[in-house]
Amino acid sequence: PLAGPAPAAAPANGPGSEALVVIIEDNAEVNAFLAQKLGADFQVKTAADGAAGLRLAADTIPDLIVCDVHLPELSGLEVVTRLKADWRTSHIPVVLLTAQNAPEQQIAGVQAGADLYLTKPFNPTFLLESVRTLLASRARQREHFRRSLSVETATAAPQRVDQKFLADLTAIVEANLDNSSLSVEDIAQRLGISRVQLYRKVKAILGTGVTDFIQGIRLTKARQQLLDTEQTIAEIAYQLGFSSPSYFSANFKARYQISPSEFRALHTTPSV
Repeated sequence: PLAGPAPAAAPANGPGSEALVVIIEDNAEVNAFLAQKLGADFQVKTAADGAAGLRLAADTIPDLIVCDVHLPELSGLEVVTRLKADWRTSHIPVVLLTAQNAPEQQIAGVQAGADLYLTKPFNPTFLLESVRTLLASRARQREHFRRSLSVETATAAPQRVDQKFLADLTAIVEANLDNSSLSVEDIAQRLGISRVQLYRKVKAILGTGVTDFIQGIRLTKARQQLLDTEQTIAEIAYQLGFSSPSYFSANFKARYQISPSEFRALHTTPSV
């Protein structure tokens, strides 16, 4: 028999991972069972209906969501659709759970954007391994984003919600390159989200912090200016928001293992 709605649980401190998994399940027994099984390996938070689950996902930006299809207020399919349409949560893998094995429902789940569709009763070990596989796949995607990301690619016309987010984020940073006091709070405010939401979104997509992202754009611009302009190193440093030429040089060398002056000399053809 179905139990009453389960209250949102405190996070379970899984010893093996910092990954956060949100469970959206209205059956209290199933909710507690999933929290126990996944809580041994991951941080876990739970919600008992679709609307509460959406709010929890937007507030915490989890690494993965396990969601029942049949939920009060909003169905699991509607939850997935809204998650994928919201740039804050569009990147999050979703596992849908259902008691129905109808092919048309599975197709609907995939069309909504679910990454995996499991039929109850399911093997807990299979669910756990599926979660690990989806998180590993997301980690590979982060590495791909990090390798392909540059000032040019980040501001290109985005084809996906995540790329749109990166384009907007990059545009804000580029518009404030000379602002040495630009903070994570400033950027979050301009995007209309909290500092924590911004941090978790950037961390999920790129595997890096917001400050490192800003620094990366500034240093990429610095490389271009060292090659394409005759500005002094001090002029470039202040123009790109570094507090001093020495601080700029130290960060440039830490990133590229070569000083700005050495980089320019290495790539400049001596005049005859």
